[in-house]
Amino acid sequence: MPATFAEFLKFVPPERGSGVPLGGPKLAKAVKKQFGIPVPDKLVEFWSEVGAGYFADRELYVFGDQAGAPRNTTKGAVGLRTLTG
Repeated sequence: MPATFAEFLKFVPPERGSGVPLGGPKLAKAVKKQFGIPVPDKLVEFWSEVGAGYFADRELYVFGDQAGAPRNTTKGAVGLRTLTG
C-alpha cells in the first residue's frame, strides 16, 4: 500500500466492514459516464487500495459502490452500485 494511504489509515482507521478495496477504474468509468466528469487519479487509486465507507468512528465517509444511503442527509441520492452493476 502506498505510504500516503498507510499514513491516512493510521490516523483515520476504517470502520469494520469499510475500507475494502474496490474496482477503482470501473467505478471511475461509471462516474464519468453518469455525471460527465473525470474522477481524479488519486481517488481512483484510493478506491483501489483502501476502498470506501466510514472511517474514524464515522467522522468521514468516502463514497464508493456500496448500496444504500450512508446517512439520512443523502436520502434519495443515486447510489453508484446502480451505475456499476
